[in-house]
Amino acid sequence: MLQSAAMHARLLDRLALLVPLAAGALVYANALGNSFVLDDYHFILENPVVRGEAPLGFLEVTTTPGGHFYRPLGLLSYRLDYLLADPSPHWLHLASVLYHLLAVLLVVLLGRALLGRGAALVAGLLFAVHPVHVEAVTALANRTEVLATIGYLGAILAWLRLPRRGAGPAVLLCGLLALLCKESALTLPLALLLVDWLRPGGRLRPASLLWTLPAVAIYYGLRTLAFQDVGFTAYPDWFAGRPLGERVFGILDLLGRYARLLVVPTELCADWAPPRVPPVTEPTLGVVVGLLIGIGSALGFVQLARRRAPAALGLGLGLTGLVLYLHVIPLGVLMAERFLYLPSAGFALLAGSAAASLARRVARPWLVPALVGGVALAFGALTVDRNVDWENPLILWSVTAAHPQASALSHGNLGLAWFWAGKPDLARASLERAVQLEPGRQSFRHSLALLCREAGASPEEVRAVEEGRARTCLTRPPGPGR
Repeated sequence: MLQSAAMHARLLDRLALLVPLAAGALVYANALGNSFVLDDYHFILENPVVRGEAPLGFLEVTTTPGGHFYRPLGLLSYRLDYLLADPSPHWLHLASVLYHLLAVLLVVLLGRALLGRGAALVAGLLFAVHPVHVEAVTALANRTEVLATIGYLGAILAWLRLPRRGAGPAVLLCGLLALLCKESALTLPLALLLVDWLRPGGRLRPASLLWTLPAVAIYYGLRTLAFQDVGFTAYPDWFAGRPLGERVFGILDLLGRYARLLVVPTELCADWAPPRVPPVTEPTLGVVVGLLIGIGSALGFVQLARRRAPAALGLGLGLTGLVLYLHVIPLGVLMAERFLYLPSAGFALLAGSAAASLARRVARPWLVPALVGGVALAFGALTVDRNVDWENPLILWSVTAAHPQASALSHGNLGLAWFWAGKPDLARASLERAVQLEPGRQSFRHSLALLCREAGASPEEVRAVEEGRARTCLTRPPGPGR
């Protein structure tokens, strides 16, 4: 009997590791043939640091057409890819998928340490196949989300598993590595406090702060030095200059949108700027839903924590990872699916804990595995389908701009994609739409003016477009790409 129980436990251990890893590899297999998209061009292909034409320093900010970044270890990963396989998109995609599988493995190990084998299997499986991760895994420039999550989860596991003498330095190292990939790891000190408090037999211990806070301090020191020549150390605030009510309503609306992406991820998008997500100036249904989710999550966490329920750990880690992306710190982007990569690790643990609890209460033992398997299959199918959308810029922005509320950015990027595809007339039409939606953006006007000049427009017409006095070419003779 004891031998049979031991064999069953070993089987569950293997399944908890192999099933999520196999599922993650399977659903991202069709992404390996994808090309470069979105920020991949300026952050990777055109980046002299990645190409080895400029030194990679920890006291230097990376300046690209997309903005200023301080993510030196993320750039190091691209530099290593460049050395191994030149700028091959297929190799870069393979590397990103392997990093994702490492994050999946850490979710499983963390679930096993905190919740048990069954919960770890469910958490790892859902994390591996969730379609909201496609933007972080398949868009190469967003790899830093995955790398930061690896360091973040690695620090928690080190604190749980290593002997006391080695755990602290390992937490310091992993935390610093995570921060040097992406600033989303700033909540690590709070996450370790929650784990100490809520793990079985645990209690609230401030000892972890002795290692996590120095990591944050070192990171901020390096970042400040790197940004000293640029003149700022934080991103511009999306809500800067907007009334307080609009900020509050907007954040509550975002909370509801993020919850929907986690639970029913059927409407994924590469661009969540207005008008796709319009400014919220009054209490709407989305605001009410977000408020109810926020209150329910807070009350639920308090009740679960009082009972020392395992689900409190997953919920606490998920909310901790999400809080920064609710504009607690200045963010220049309203919302993005890639922001959910780190928080979803905690919510996957919550789902695993809930599934394990439900399995102990139902009379039919097959019911919960069937339910989890059905959700995983649906999520996996959505992930495979979404990978196709990110195959190349033309497909991505055609899909994105087809939405009735697509932003100027979507139409502008589609215009550029059409131009590089050799279709200047279609490029001009998309850029005209972008200028119509956002006439103040100079980059769109400049691109449209160049296309108008190539199409035979007069110098006066070109200047009118360039200066914002016209939103379209006044004359449109047939172009060579028609």
